[in-house]
Amino acid sequence: MGLPLKKMSDGKKLLAKNFALLRAERNHSLEMISSKALLDIKIVINIAEGKANPTLKDIVKLASALDTPLESLLSAKLSVKNKSKK
Repeated sequence: MGLPLKKMSDGKKLLAKNFALLRAERNHSLEMISSKALLDIKIVINIAEGKANPTLKDIVKLASALDTPLESLLSAKLSVKNKSKK
């Protein structure tokens, strides 16, 4: 199932971490993601910093811009998997 989130900020941090991992794998800048997702750069920056409370629609747009399933942005397994690679 995944790791339980204890509070809303855990979800924001998880999204930010997965977003950073997926962006790095694809070598995409925040500006590139903003353009591809048709989202304001300020929203994308806030998501990247774990400060935003994005809508589901915004997360779907990010997933599409990253060419990845929505679950990849929200999965605790992605973050755990990448920790074990280090």
